[in-house]
Amino acid sequence: MTDRKRNGQIFGEIIREIREGKKTLHKKWTINYVAEQAKVQSNYLGKLERGEKGESYMTTIGRIAMVLEVSLDEIWKRYEEKIEKHKSL
Repeated sequence: MTDRKRNGQIFGEIIREIREGKKTLHKKWTINYVAEQAKVQSNYLGKLERGEKGESYMTTIGRIAMVLEVSLDEIWKRYEEKIEKHKSL
C-alpha cells in the first residue's frame, strides 16, 4: 500500500470517528446529514471515510470540519498521531 493511500485511509478514519462520536450524542449525525450540511455528495463523504478518495482538497475538508464543529487543527493533530503510530508498526 502506498503512503498516499494509507494516509487517505487514516484521514477518512478520523472523519468517521468524529462523526460517529457526535452521532452517539444525537442521531442526526449521519453521513447524509453531514454531507448535506458540507455541500458534498453523501457517496463522496462515504468514500472519503472509507479511504477510497485519498487525501482530499482542503476546502472540502474545511466544510466537513465546520459541519462537525471541530477545528482543522484537531483533525490534523489526530492525523499526525495516527501516521506516527502506523510508522512504528
